Amino acid sequence: MNEEGTTGGGGAPPIPTPQQPYPQQPATPYAFPYQHAAYNFPPPGASFSGYMPASGPSFPPGQPGPYNMNFPQGLPTPNQTPSNLGKRLRMDRDNINADMDDASFLSSCTCGCMEKYQQLRDEQKAINESVQRRLEELEAAVSGAKEASTIGEGATTARIPELEQLVHTYAFQLMDIQKSRGPATRTGAAPESDATDSVAPASDTRLNYTLPDPGGHLRGNPELKVPNWTVAQANSDPVNKKFQYAILELIKANEEEKVQAEGWSDDVILQRIRSAFRTFVKRYRQQNDPAERAKAENKNVQSKIHGRQKNKLDRRVGAFPEFAQRHGKEATRGYRQLLQKGAMSSDDDKPGKADKEAWDKKVGELRGTTNISVWETHRLLWRNVKVVQFYYALDKISSEQKKVTVNSQRFHGFKENDNEDAPKKSTRDWKLYDCMICARWAKAKNDNTPTIKTQPDLLDGVTIADDELFPTDREEIRLLESYYGDDEWEN
Repeated sequence: MNEEGTTGGGGAPPIPTPQQPYPQQPATPYAFPYQHAAYNFPPPGASFSGYMPASGPSFPPGQPGPYNMNFPQGLPTPNQTPSNLGKRLRMDRDNINADMDDASFLSSCTCGCMEKYQQLRDEQKAINESVQRRLEELEAAVSGAKEASTIGEGATTARIPELEQLVHTYAFQLMDIQKSRGPATRTGAAPESDATDSVAPASDTRLNYTLPDPGGHLRGNPELKVPNWTVAQANSDPVNKKFQYAILELIKANEEEKVQAEGWSDDVILQRIRSAFRTFVKRYRQQNDPAERAKAENKNVQSKIHGRQKNKLDRRVGAFPEFAQRHGKEATRGYRQLLQKGAMSSDDDKPGKADKEAWDKKVGELRGTTNISVWETHRLLWRNVKVVQFYYALDKISSEQKKVTVNSQRFHGFKENDNEDAPKKSTRDWKLYDCMICARWAKAKNDNTPTIKTQPDLLDGVTIADDELFPTDREEIRLLESYYGDDEWEN
């Protein structure tokens, strides 16, 4: 207690002097900034450490050695921080400050951080300026391309089929290439039911030719060499440029009236020549590299598959309004969303994995003495039977609407050619809904392909009668039901 009998409440305690020692009192913890009513500061000129006085009047008997300084919650005292362990804190009465034995590390650390920060800012500024310049260049290029597309002479993207045909004709003439026609898988779409469609007949073929190897001169023209198909910049090679200008002169000399009538400038013709030349370069790589040839063939097959799927989708979308009218717009409200390109099956005019003899026999029976195209439809086993039945009903409606002459035939595929792969995930181009998936197939394949949820009773609103399907499609539905059933929502 102080002289007034208080412990820090009443009046301020007396300031000790050299003649008047410190009063006897228990140690009391204090908090920054070292203001406490019960604490008697040392006289002027005296100093102390946190453990014992360094000079001046001594602490009274019974006084604890170190004073407890209560810092804010979670904040260590200066001598508790890892960088200050073992260092002593010094204070002065007249000018209270904390000074570490070596405090220069604070300024050096701060300066280092500021320098690093400024360096990062400068680097980021340089990157931003570089990106901005690149964006301006791209915008200028796009703007130039748009302007060029608006004028006839600068239009580089528009196709000119007639001019492209002339380019190929005179290029083949210079190279003395004998063109031939070979069997091809057509892009024309075959229906997935007995519906007829105006696809190309089976006699359609694609162009086959062999490009000459570089190194020699073109036959009958000692001034022109065979183009260098394998150089890095094919259109910039001197030999190739001379070949391209030879094509240009042939077109201008032999097709003068056509060139003038169409207004084809030299630049327009040369653009088509260079485009055709790039095609020749790819063709030569495929001609001599089995890997490139296989890659190109696969790309060609996939392109044809997508083309047939799109054709089927377009035809079925066109038939849907009639289907909705027959069964009621309210009952068929959710059916339109089931028409997705990714759910369309594909057709082929080759045996695939099936026995060739059995496949040829089937095709012969359907073709008879005619020259019609015959296609095999490959089943997509992941599809719900009710969805397949809906597609077949649309096929019959489409056939009834078109009433075209029969020049193609389709049959449901051999089991060996069934497609057991899982459907592709939903993309921007198509949506995979849960009701499109066959539950038994998914269970057998342990398939967890993400789907978009629909109402569970979506496919229960419409009952498709047998007379809404072609006879072969009715048989196919029975076969699919025996494959994996049709009880998605019951299970």
